[in-house]
Amino acid sequence: MIIKEKQLILRIFLYFALMLKTKLNKPNSTSKLILRKELIDKLESGQEKKLTLVSAPAGYGKSTLISQWIDHCNLSYSWYSLDKSDNDIVTFLRYIIAGIQSKYKNLGEKAEKLLESNSNASFESVATYIINDLFEIKEKFYLFFDDYHLIENIEINKLLSFLLENLPDHIQIVLITRSDPSIPLARLRSLQQFTELRLSDLCFNANNIYDFFKKCLNINLSIEDAKNLESKTEGWVAGLQLTGLSLQGKEDISRFITKLKGDNRYIMDYLLEEVLQQQSSELRDFLLDTSILKRFNASLCNSILGINNSQEIIESLERNNMFVVPLDSERQWYRYHHLLEDLLSNRLKNKNTDYSTGLHKKASDWYEKNEMIEDAIQHSLEIKDFKRSLGLLNQISAKLWAMGKHSSLLEYGNLLMDDDIYTNPAFSIYYSWVLIHSGQALKAVQYLSNAEIEIDKRLAKSNDSKALSELKGRLAVALAILHTVTGDFEKIEKYSCIAIKYLSEEDPLWYSWAWYSVGLKDMALNNLPEAIKSLKIAIDYAKKSGNIYLVSTIVLRLVYTEQRMGHNVSAFQSCTELLDYIEERGYSELTKVDWIYSGIYTTLSMINYMWGDFEKAKEQIKIGYELSLKESNLTYQFLSLFTLSFVSYDKNNLNNCLKAFEKLEKLMQDNTVQPHFTILYLARKGFILLETEEPEKVLAFFNNNNITSDSEINSFNEYAFIPYVLYLMSIGNISEAQKKLDEINELATKAIRVDRIIQIQIIYSLIHVQRGETEEAVQCLINAMHSASDQRIVIYFLYYLDKIKGLLHKAFKALATRKHNIPEEYLKKLKILIARHEKVSKNQNFADISKRELETLKLLAENLSNQEIAEQLFISIQTVKSHVKNILLKLDVDSRYKAAQKAKELGLV
Repeated sequence: MIIKEKQLILRIFLYFALMLKTKLNKPNSTSKLILRKELIDKLESGQEKKLTLVSAPAGYGKSTLISQWIDHCNLSYSWYSLDKSDNDIVTFLRYIIAGIQSKYKNLGEKAEKLLESNSNASFESVATYIINDLFEIKEKFYLFFDDYHLIENIEINKLLSFLLENLPDHIQIVLITRSDPSIPLARLRSLQQFTELRLSDLCFNANNIYDFFKKCLNINLSIEDAKNLESKTEGWVAGLQLTGLSLQGKEDISRFITKLKGDNRYIMDYLLEEVLQQQSSELRDFLLDTSILKRFNASLCNSILGINNSQEIIESLERNNMFVVPLDSERQWYRYHHLLEDLLSNRLKNKNTDYSTGLHKKASDWYEKNEMIEDAIQHSLEIKDFKRSLGLLNQISAKLWAMGKHSSLLEYGNLLMDDDIYTNPAFSIYYSWVLIHSGQALKAVQYLSNAEIEIDKRLAKSNDSKALSELKGRLAVALAILHTVTGDFEKIEKYSCIAIKYLSEEDPLWYSWAWYSVGLKDMALNNLPEAIKSLKIAIDYAKKSGNIYLVSTIVLRLVYTEQRMGHNVSAFQSCTELLDYIEERGYSELTKVDWIYSGIYTTLSMINYMWGDFEKAKEQIKIGYELSLKESNLTYQFLSLFTLSFVSYDKNNLNNCLKAFEKLEKLMQDNTVQPHFTILYLARKGFILLETEEPEKVLAFFNNNNITSDSEINSFNEYAFIPYVLYLMSIGNISEAQKKLDEINELATKAIRVDRIIQIQIIYSLIHVQRGETEEAVQCLINAMHSASDQRIVIYFLYYLDKIKGLLHKAFKALATRKHNIPEEYLKKLKILIARHEKVSKNQNFADISKRELETLKLLAENLSNQEIAEQLFISIQTVKSHVKNILLKLDVDSRYKAAQKAKELGLV
């Protein structure tokens, strides 16, 4: 199977090379059309702008005009002729890169490799490297996109907007289109950043028509005939060209022009009929039958028509200006002008349906024989031959997936019948993979279930089962990942074992995915140390595959697991090693623009928060959160908001924390998140409610979520019970609090979850304090420091500082007089952070003094009585008392005199 895939990659590469010739070749400007010098001058006047837009209906000479501009002004450019198949953003990006490389061979290599190694790149990631390379170009360079109206993919419009926002000044985008694109044209217009040509600019006037017929078609019109044609065709270039063809051999030109009437579509039909009637029956049949082809060459035409002289016919059509457009410089591939193609196709539909079906079948067969599989599929889909389409898709679905052409897989899957997909396991696997990662996991269940039945059935019959076994292994990976979403832990375990059994290290990419699924299994079973081992093996094979995104995906899962165990040092190291790995390969910018790296910055933020490096934590969560918004990935958005609610936490001002948490709750209301995330949410919500709500509301929350004294605590939900323990302590139920804390401690100790153990020891110290057991309370804090020092964790001591401040000083004194294994460096940092925390807390209190309280404080410092202050400020004596009480609290003093003294020391009065 691996060898076959390598052969397929080579065939797809050759196909792509062939398509380059047809997609990146501009139309010939030597068409029999007059040079539009006034329009070229207008195009040239917009050289300093970011965008040129040429927008008009079909047949107004848009592409020909731009081709004339390129040749007349000797522009340096890349050209991209679009069709409907280019709505896949990966395909679109590949052709942009190939177009640039047609002129500058050494540019675009990083972007190209990124696409080759990726199944999930954001367009901004690839575009960033394209833009960086475009800065290397020293001359004015144009990116031309022909037939842009065929683009319907929102992501491609976003890409174009991103390019326009960030391109260097000497690079210009030119769009040739029948309708305005969905990009911010109004903004560009207001900034005077684009030039536009419209229908009114492109229409031929009477003088243009007179010159065109005389100089280009050798037909002498009178000025009156030219004016008459201008009126009847409204300067429509295609209509004028057809008129010229129709006039061949006619003596009474004026009479023929006078007969023309109706709108442009009617005139086109009429003129085309006139032109076709002048052709031989052989040529008419050729035109009609080949109108099913988006592009054609002589061999393809010979095959579907059963003739051998197609090359001569095509050359004759081109020679006689019969709306045939060459697509490559060798003149092997052609297409019809879109208007002619549409009109011919409509006429072909009037023929027997079986006839056109036969033509599509022959075209599909020719494309398959010539290893142009995607074209073969398009013709099979056109005639609704779904079984054949799926047979062809099975040949390339693995490569489409590996190339990141996910939107193509989704489009094919949406067109096909479910019953047909069920019998095609290869396509089912890759289609389901894309469904899972686009948030449609439930839709993938049936496809994968049927694929499993079909593969097992074939394995039972097959003697040579190597390819099928590999397919079974890939299916198992997809099923394991699927069930991490559904939360079926038993199935994760089952399919991860199958994946390892049926996949091998000969294929490092899929073997890496297999070990990744084993890591998911270990995580589901809460066997986090084994999960870490499995994920590290998966990373090794991912690096062998060279797939930078696979490496990143698995490292992110690894650091998340390490964090869950409280292994902050190793998690930090894993993050920095990944960043170094990416930088060594020349992709450091990637981590600042691609949403997948949100997890890295979120993890680094949380670790720095745990270490007390709060400024770094804030910088990193800002990057992590902004990156998470670039893609609708629930995991990264949840984790970034969850972390943001910690990093922005401030006991004296909960606003920022609550804002982040409100966004988190909205995310959970609108989506179904992983079960583990629900536990994280419940725990965080519990802590916040303890800070902000009355005990009755806190109790109601716990009861509503089955967090009670009667509820079972297990390794999955233990975290949610920590705030419940604190609640029990707050209402004086110490014995029940200790009972629950003992249960949590047993689970955390067994799983070696360091951060949980630290917090538990601190809470034990609080229980001992309430019981008057000071010595035991101090020992618990020392135990917590022992556990925290290896991982450099300080945050829990700061979080509970108001309650343990006196105990901590006693713990430091005790440590000073006895032997211990806690590093002095750690103790020193902890003491510094505690002192800084106390100072900041006090300063925050000072900053919180309101304007009215400050006025009261100034009068209080002048030794005025409450009554005198009330009279001075025109407020009641009760309000004055309230202000004085707040002032004493915020300045952390116990008398009016001390408040006045401290206010003077701090410069407040």
